[in-house]
Parts: sequence; structure tokens; C-alpha cells
Amino acid sequence: MRSSSVRSGNINLRLATIYPLSVAIAAFEAACLEWPTNEVTLRDRARIVRKRELPPRNNGASPS
Repeated sequence: MRSSSVRSGNINLRLATIYPLSVAIAAFEAACLEWPTNEVTLRDRARIVRKRELPPRNNGASPS
């Protein structure tokens, strides 16, 4: 499981290597809650198992 920075897009942290997959998915969901502004990806080697897409950035502009 990896966490990527919103600003740079680089991998900031390799969070864990977890087996079995059901436990890895639970850890992925917890990581999404813990780091809401970072992209979090659950991988099995190079294959993406789950990826949390970031919400659209709000630039402070008020909707009209």
C-alpha cells in the first residue's frame, strides 16, 4: 500500500506489506480515512487492486 502526495505525485510512503488480501483491503480503507488529502493505492506487485481517487480541489472560489 502506498501513499502519494497531492502536490508532487511522488510516492511518499510505503505503508505496509499485508497478507491476506482481505486484511490488506481493510488497511487500505483505514489509510483512506487517515490521509484524506493523499492518494492511496493498494497494489499486488504492479497490479492496482484498489485506488482512492482524490476529490476535486477547491481553489477557494465560491460557486455562483
